[in-house]
Amino acid sequence: MAAAGSAVGVGNIWGFPTQAANHGGGAFLLVYIVFILFLGYPMLMAELMIGRYAQSSPINAISHIANGSLSRTIGKFIGLCAILTATLICTFYSILSGWFISFSLAPIAKGLGSTQSAAWLMDFSLSRNLIFTLLFIAIVIMLIRQGVQKGIEAWSKRLMPLLLFILISAQLIS
Repeated sequence: MAAAGSAVGVGNIWGFPTQAANHGGGAFLLVYIVFILFLGYPMLMAELMIGRYAQSSPINAISHIANGSLSRTIGKFIGLCAILTATLICTFYSILSGWFISFSLAPIAKGLGSTQSAAWLMDFSLSRNLIFTLLFIAIVIMLIRQGVQKGIEAWSKRLMPLLLFILISAQLIS
């Protein structure tokens, strides 16, 4: 469930299909799905198999399958690039997820009669972005500290059905 939630991504659910539908990109969407099936899925399987085989960090995992010292060095470099890439992606999604928290609190504030707070929650100010990005990071740290089964897996089991409910509700409303 955690892998599914991570792989789906916010952009794949809301951003990309919406843009493709609004701008007549149905043919591109078909090509996108084909590439996901023929490139994305095999790469995911390769990464999972290397990880299970090595039982190590990304830096050491790829170097475990190498034969020579040059291959090991290249493998460690690739593992380091993977960690850096994941970190950069995480920074983007931390900001974006902070926005989601803020945007989901805005209707509650408006419903409670605090239009000024609702306006601040919807505004793209530096203070709002910092507060909710840090809030999201704190939530992620708390989940990770709980471990794989009690944290990530347990919350994925709760949140994935909620995601499905939100997607179906959004389709029914529109």
